[in-house]
Amino acid sequence: MSATISENERKHTAQNPLRRLAIKRYFDTVDHFMPPDVRTAINAGCGEGFDARRIRQSFPDLTLYGFDISLTAVQRAASICPTMLACVGDAARPPFAIESADMVISLEVLEHLLDPSSAIEAYKKLTRRYLLLGVPNEPFFRLLRMANGMNIRDFGDHPEHVQHWNSFTFKRLLQGHDLRILKAAAPVPFIWTIVLCELTS
Repeated sequence: MSATISENERKHTAQNPLRRLAIKRYFDTVDHFMPPDVRTAINAGCGEGFDARRIRQSFPDLTLYGFDISLTAVQRAASICPTMLACVGDAARPPFAIESADMVISLEVLEHLLDPSSAIEAYKKLTRRYLLLGVPNEPFFRLLRMANGMNIRDFGDHPEHVQHWNSFTFKRLLQGHDLRILKAAAPVPFIWTIVLCELTS
């Protein structure tokens, strides 16, 4: 393992039982939201491949591609989820052709972007139908971080997050991009919002 471990990797490898339970509930919701007709998916902002590995465990027949802006993360993903074909790319300018997959999956990515709307529009071009998106649900996300003694001076805010939504404002953002919301949830302990939506045309 690299000497430098990302915040994302720390989260997915944490031994804290409450944190592990929260992540389990998160991915149980992701599993529940996956439409049965999806055969190919692109994991936008795949990071080190932890999301992809969990999705592949539940859907072993899914053809999964991925990309991330970090070369280090993509290299790590090759060992974490070797069945995902991943490359380096920017969320606003994805390295895939138009309508490359049935679904784009982007979990905990948009809150890191200065221009999330450009990424959403790019995702719409990549998918033939569905988008499965997940972001932190404020203020619960910050409250849990504060309860764990993290970033107290910044009221629990993650130093890499430049966007902040609650479930209502995130759904409103997606509807503003002409996306039809099929399912939405903030699984206990309510620190993430997960939305399945589809193209309207």
